[in-house]
Amino acid sequence: MKRLCLAFLCLPAVSASAQSPFTIAVLPDTQNYSSQSASTPGGPLDFFRVQTQWIVANQSRNNIVFATQLGDIVNNASTPNGANPGSANAQWNVAVGAMNVLKNSSVPHSILPGNHDWTSTNGTGSLVHYRSRFGDTSGFYSGKSWFLGFDPSRGANSAQRFSTPAGDMLHLALEWNAINPAVSSDRPDASGNAIAWAQGVIDANPGIPTIISTHNYITPSGVRDSNGQGLFDTLVSRNAQVFMTLNGHYVGGGGSIAEASLVSTNQRGLPVYQMLSDYQSRNRGGDGWMRLLEFQPESQSLRVRTYTPVSSGVSTNTSGVGATVAAGSEFGNQGLLEVDSDSDFTLPLDFRTRFAAPIQSVERSFRNGENGYAGTQDTYLEGDSPSTNNGNSDHFWVDAVATSASNQSLIRFDQLFGSAANQIPLDRDIVSARIRVRVTGSNAEGSGFLAHRMLRSWSESSATWASLTNGVSNDGREALARPTSQLGVNASAVGVTEGYVDIDVTRDIRAYLNGATNHGVALLPFELGTNGIRMASSEAINIADRPQLIVDVTAQSVVTRRFQNGSNGYNGTQDTEIRQGNLQQSANLGANVNLLVDDSFGSVAPGRTQAVLRFDSIFGNGASQVPTDARVVSATLKLNVNDVGSGLMIHRLTRNWSEQSTWRSLVDGMSIGSETTLFAEALAGVENESIGIGGGLMYFDVTASLMAWMSDPLLNFGWLLSAPIGATDGLRIDSSEAIGINTFRPELIVRYLPGSPLSPAQVVPEPAFLAAVSAFAFITCRRRGRAM
Repeated sequence: MKRLCLAFLCLPAVSASAQSPFTIAVLPDTQNYSSQSASTPGGPLDFFRVQTQWIVANQSRNNIVFATQLGDIVNNASTPNGANPGSANAQWNVAVGAMNVLKNSSVPHSILPGNHDWTSTNGTGSLVHYRSRFGDTSGFYSGKSWFLGFDPSRGANSAQRFSTPAGDMLHLALEWNAINPAVSSDRPDASGNAIAWAQGVIDANPGIPTIISTHNYITPSGVRDSNGQGLFDTLVSRNAQVFMTLNGHYVGGGGSIAEASLVSTNQRGLPVYQMLSDYQSRNRGGDGWMRLLEFQPESQSLRVRTYTPVSSGVSTNTSGVGATVAAGSEFGNQGLLEVDSDSDFTLPLDFRTRFAAPIQSVERSFRNGENGYAGTQDTYLEGDSPSTNNGNSDHFWVDAVATSASNQSLIRFDQLFGSAANQIPLDRDIVSARIRVRVTGSNAEGSGFLAHRMLRSWSESSATWASLTNGVSNDGREALARPTSQLGVNASAVGVTEGYVDIDVTRDIRAYLNGATNHGVALLPFELGTNGIRMASSEAINIADRPQLIVDVTAQSVVTRRFQNGSNGYNGTQDTEIRQGNLQQSANLGANVNLLVDDSFGSVAPGRTQAVLRFDSIFGNGASQVPTDARVVSATLKLNVNDVGSGLMIHRLTRNWSEQSTWRSLVDGMSIGSETTLFAEALAGVENESIGIGGGLMYFDVTASLMAWMSDPLLNFGWLLSAPIGATDGLRIDSSEAIGINTFRPELIVRYLPGSPLSPAQVVPEPAFLAAVSAFAFITCRRRGRAM
């Protein structure tokens, strides 16, 4: 099956240099502010109102374009608050007074319900108090042109579209547990409608950069909870324009701090920033701490800062809290800033590339029994029946415990590339790829699974638990240690329900196109995923139930450029190793044939060993360069590991260096976060002394780097290759000076569309479009820790 997907028609982009910085203010859980000041609204402890007053007072100074509140507005929605004198109604009055400061200003804003905002905490009772003050029965947003409306089945989810110097943004405010919301007397048809409504809003605002605020999503350990995973699978990952999620709800281990961040790639291979901030367990209910997201289009970055407008009595020695400094004139000489690495960090964000119009693509589908295709291999391995082959079964299972041992599943789609009518031509590129499976049958729904790229061969006709030596191990030899993607939750709870679900395999299919051997993927259970999940196999009677690989490939042919020292006249690779210990801090290792990456190397004065790698002269008008008017579709970094080891992180560098650089000349090596991007662009292996990366060629998706450098080639400082903390079994990679066959030297593979400059994915809406949005809003909207 083929389906043509057309890019949106767009107006020319505003140049980055013409776009001024702007700020979005994020107010985490305010429940304790509402409670402690219930008897004295507007008093000295009404930090909720102090926050909103500061936002309005500094709207112009900090170019604040939006403010979002993350739920748990009050501590007790309808009962007295224990030792505090304020009744529930008084707590709501505090919240209304604080939010009215925003309502009466020109700052667009949102507020959403958390678990404490139900009449009975944790999602029982009703949301009648929230709805009557801020929801669909309140009139709170009446007359606000930027407000798009409420979810008609709840009145608890809302949408806003607001202006920024970089163009419009879309914001979705989703309630607590939006993926599986509770049903109550005032919300009888809640189940499942929030996601469908949110998708409808996104569909009505195509290509607009989108932020989702919700109450619970990631935890203090930086992983998605069941609600977060469900939102990622069904909404975030499927919509390329969603680039950020924000949540509260969780307090830190020991009750002191909860700040966490997670970067994931969506089904288009684009980064999504996911952030938790919750300060309710600090002194005086949080001391007014909040997040400021400072967008800086000119420097292609987003700075995340943690700030309180409260100056007096703020505790700065709470366990786990980083250093603080007085805020300067940019904050009106008011308040404090928290400046540790969890609280003040910068993320790369190039509007021109991240929100470019979608690439025209054609859908290619592979499913046994359709269009003559018969190349699917799938089976499941039973720990309880180690010699049983299940290749002819009409289903496969994934389960952490099946009596005494796990069940694992394997799936592969062969014969993907070539010149046949139903294959992917080698002159095209992969825009996205996903495996669609149907969860079906008796007791089908269950916990979920992790999808790991297989590294060893197998056949559905012979594979068993025993023949694969106690099943598949994600040890970097049989399967990649880190999953390509995941579905569901690491718990015995249901994380994947019956129906069709998609497994993102974009990076895997891109790797196969670039030379990696296609061994398919292993679906492995979560450690705590004891609720088995059952899926239809390629032998299912109903063809529509069988697994389907859906690949969006470029509608146009692409040009491929390969950069590798000694190949096709290219000699622009720079790489070297820098060592902290082993008495070699000043040693120049630029001529080494290997690059060692280790968290602890050397018997004498051991220390970290890093490597730096760069490909110069990528862009230009030369016959072997990427033209400056092209559009990069994908980029792959190929490395050859010649000595197995623990783990590897690849961070984009933000400072210059040369092959003569040493640990000492770089002043204690390269520091992650200050001399590199904070989050790794690619990860492999494990964070301990075990083997997590086997030998041979490895393929890393570095599209984000090439897109950033395409916008400004002067930003190309290459990458830092570093071991995760604790990854003490060092690994060696062939350098650009490796002797012999050039295949083993680092290689950068760039695929691009010629003469296809970027276009923005958004336009200034015409009156007719605004009318359509208004109509849509009317029709659809009328009508580290423990959870607190």
